Amino acid sequence: MSQNSFNYLLLVFLISIGCKTFSIPDQLANYDIKGNIKEAKVDQLGNIYLLKEYNNIVKYNPDLIFQYEYADNTLGEVTTIDVSDPLKILIYKKDYGLLIILDNTLAELNRINLYELDYQSVSAVGTALDRNIWIYDDINYQLLKINDQGRTLINSISLVDQGLQNIQPSHIQEKSGKLILQDYQNGIFLFDNLGQYMQTFPFSTYKPLQFDGQNIIYFNKNKIVVYDTKFFNEKTIALEPKEESTELKNAILKNNKIYYIYNDGLNIYPL
Repeated sequence: MSQNSFNYLLLVFLISIGCKTFSIPDQLANYDIKGNIKEAKVDQLGNIYLLKEYNNIVKYNPDLIFQYEYADNTLGEVTTIDVSDPLKILIYKKDYGLLIILDNTLAELNRINLYELDYQSVSAVGTALDRNIWIYDDINYQLLKINDQGRTLINSISLVDQGLQNIQPSHIQEKSGKLILQDYQNGIFLFDNLGQYMQTFPFSTYKPLQFDGQNIIYFNKNKIVVYDTKFFNEKTIALEPKEESTELKNAILKNNKIYYIYNDGLNIYPL
C-alpha cells in the first residue's frame, strides 16, 4: 500500500469513528502472542518484532508465526529497535554507543562503534529513508546522517542556535522527507531531510511515537492520539484494556490494525 493510500484510509477511518472506544473482542480474550514483552514494533509489511527479557528480539510474520530470533546479551541493554526498513533492522545500545544492523532474518550484518568514531554521547538513532542512519549528538547539539561505515554525510548546525540546547531526544524517525525528534521530557521537534529545524509541536509523550509524514501517532492513557501536523488538529481512539488488572503499556496503529501491548503478551484488533 502506498503512503498516500494509507494516509487517505487513516483519514477516512478517523472521520468515521469520531472518539469511539475499541474494546478487546471475545476471540482475543487470550493473547495472540504470549511472553514477556519490553517493547514491540511492527514494520510496513506487518511483521512483528518483540524485545524480550535478556535483550532477545523475536520476529513473527503477519500470520503470527515465529520466524527468527536475535540473541545478544553482551554490552548492555537494547535501547532502540528501528524497523522502518524491513530489510535493514537497526539496533542501538546507548550505554556502549553501539549500533547493530540486522537483515530481515535478524542475522547480524554490521556493527558501528560510535565511541570509536568520536561520538561520545548519542542519545537517539534512526533509519534514514536512503538507508543511511540518523544520529543525535547531544554533546555538540547536532543532528547527523552517517553511512554504514560511520562517515558523516549530513550534519546540522548546532541546535543551540535554534534555542534547543536543552533537548535530549530518545527517538528519531524520518518519513516523506521530514524528520521527527522526540524528547520524552521536552517535546517533539520537526526537521527537514537535511537536518534543518522547522518547528516544535505543543505536546509531548512518554511513549515512542509513530510518524507517517503527516500524522504523529502515539499512545497516551488508554487511547491513541493522531495529531495532524498539516492541519494542526487531533483525533483520539479510546481503547479499553481487556482486564483492569492488566496494564495496557502501549498500543500501535499500523496496517489497519491496532496492536495492544501488555507486559506478558500482545493482542491484535483489526479495524
